Amino acid sequence: MLRPINKIPRSDQVFAQLRDNILTGAYEPGQKLPPERTICERMNVNRTSVREAVKRLQQAKLVRVRQGSGMTVRDYRLHAGLDLIGALLMPAGRLDPDALESVLEMRLLLGPELARLTAERAEPEEVARLREVVERLESCAAEDAQGIQHHDFEFHSRLAEASRNLAYLLVVNSIKDLYREYGELFLAAFEAPFPQRGLYRRILDAIRAGQPERAHRLDRELLLQTNARIRESLGL
Repeated sequence: MLRPINKIPRSDQVFAQLRDNILTGAYEPGQKLPPERTICERMNVNRTSVREAVKRLQQAKLVRVRQGSGMTVRDYRLHAGLDLIGALLMPAGRLDPDALESVLEMRLLLGPELARLTAERAEPEEVARLREVVERLESCAAEDAQGIQHHDFEFHSRLAEASRNLAYLLVVNSIKDLYREYGELFLAAFEAPFPQRGLYRRILDAIRAGQPERAHRLDRELLLQTNARIRESLGL
């Protein structure tokens, strides 16, 4: 389960290997991780690298460390936070369809609610910033899937800000790294032809008119269609 480490920074790779072993079930909840000395020997690293990695595992709530008891694996489903979603999406570099489905479902629940709250709460300057994002998206060439994708995420980030819901905003912040690292998984949703492009303007118009249920419905329509394109592109 553990492989030698040859590249720097070694602590990052120790953390990644141990994390992936936990997330894929190689080490199950309640099981002890190998002793520090064993990890050092098997992975060809020093104790400093292992200790730094273990600290990160503790911060991610993947292990519990007790003096004299070693390192015990925790059940990430009961304790971990959203910052693990990227690792769960691609454990050991392989796509987990169930994790992807969870991400798509979260998009479908979160986005329309952000649009609804924004239609109820947005100030004129926030609506103006949303309009700027929509205009940048509309100016993208049809073949510029990456540009459209970038502005799609920017659009929903602006919705989170204007929603005045701190918890939603923090959730969106948490998935920014996911989009940066695994954006190619979602890119097919924005490739030409992209008939959903006009929905951003319609969502904006509903927000500007103070129509929360219409904004919710339109954003849900947008995300239903983009989610379907993602599933199709990945053969799911």
